[in-house]
Amino acid sequence: MQKPKHAAISLLILIVIAAHGLPVLQKLVGSNQTFWPIMAWGMYKKSRDSDKPPQTTKKRPVAVTSQGREWEVGPSDIGLSYYAFERLYITPMRKGDPGAAQQLVRQLKRDETIIEVRLESETYTITRTGLVKEVTAPIVYRLAN
Repeated sequence: MQKPKHAAISLLILIVIAAHGLPVLQKLVGSNQTFWPIMAWGMYKKSRDSDKPPQTTKKRPVAVTSQGREWEVGPSDIGLSYYAFERLYITPMRKGDPGAAQQLVRQLKRDETIIEVRLESETYTITRTGLVKEVTAPIVYRLAN
């Protein structure tokens, strides 16, 4: 009795593995991928154009106190993972949301009063001649006392 059950499971596994080749076949015939969306979402969600050089951006929020002390704020300062920190604070601040900066300051447990959050960013591009660093003007959020 176990043989047909094992054969059915093996057949199902083979079908799933074979389905991974469908996007390649669809690309060869010139149609858009519609049948197996897992491939497009997971592996190729943020794929880059091969004609453009590889590039990454380092984003760094810096808190400034009323005494002028500065420190780089990270996800560990408020008990979040990098991805949650990015989604909740960095991305909204890059889009100009002052509420995200205010919320970040509320989450920080400091004895000093924070009067400003500055979002600094640097873009690194790999070129044929080496690594090129481009510093972007910081986005500054001044907070009310």
